[in-house]
Amino acid sequence: MKIKLILILTLLFTLQACNKDQLSELDFLTGKWKIENIDQFEVWEKNTKNGFDGYSYKINNGEKIIL
Repeated sequence: MKIKLILILTLLFTLQACNKDQLSELDFLTGKWKIENIDQFEVWEKNTKNGFDGYSYKINNGEKIIL
């Protein structure tokens, strides 16, 4: 979990240093991603502030739990 948090924070700090053209190169991140080897997912969307918003969740007994 600590590694995931560090990766997300690193990505956010990197995105802040990028200009708009550089951010468009990261459009491939948008969408739903399954984390390998565990039943956990990430969702990434472009926001109106020239950045990305994301969250993680898992399914437990049919219920979506935001992490």
